Amino acid sequence: MATGFINLAVADHGRSVYRVIRLEHLYQLFDRGENVLVRPTLWDDPFENLRSRVCPPDKQPDVFGQCWTFHTSSDAMWRIYSPTYPGHKANNAVRIRSSVRLLHDTLALTCETGQEAFVGRVTYLPTERLIKRIKETGRSMDPRSVASALLAKRPAFRHERELRVLRVDSRSSKSEDLLRYKVDPHHLITDIMVNPRLSLSAANQMKVQIRERTGFQGPIRLTAVCTT
Repeated sequence: MATGFINLAVADHGRSVYRVIRLEHLYQLFDRGENVLVRPTLWDDPFENLRSRVCPPDKQPDVFGQCWTFHTSSDAMWRIYSPTYPGHKANNAVRIRSSVRLLHDTLALTCETGQEAFVGRVTYLPTERLIKRIKETGRSMDPRSVASALLAKRPAFRHERELRVLRVDSRSSKSEDLLRYKVDPHHLITDIMVNPRLSLSAANQMKVQIRERTGFQGPIRLTAVCTT
């Protein structure tokens, strides 16, 4: 069994996964050739940070992660990750596609001694079982156990069908909340979809803009939902 994959069968390694991001972040990905992981303490759900309360921070490996989904597309996904609020254009977002294997391998290539890359499917557990599982794995310094502790959420989030990319660093603690690592976006990203809430004319305009701005040669999709 490949140690970098958690809660995933070998047949899952080639599966497509998706992520909705703001257009400016897409351009940063292509301009800088960097993917960005964040500390789990920045995630919204308070249960994400339960491990830090089980085990003191100075006794924990450093962990950074990023969330993807197996959903090809859903209205809920667009609304969650491309919300409307003052000063923000909800339609100014795209869905990118990669694969389980690509996410693992591009991160693993950047790992140094004492660092390990994992990708894992999130499991959804009742609160009591979730707390028990995190407590059982929370005190471990084993990188795989550390990653596994961050792959459990409450059933209320089951609709997300989430996959997580995680890097565990057993060497020392970093002060930054972000981890940037080098990738070739033309290799990592296999497909881009514009926001279906755009009008057809605006969607076509965005498609042209993305192509010119990034040089991306893969598919840039419009959806049947785009209206005139």
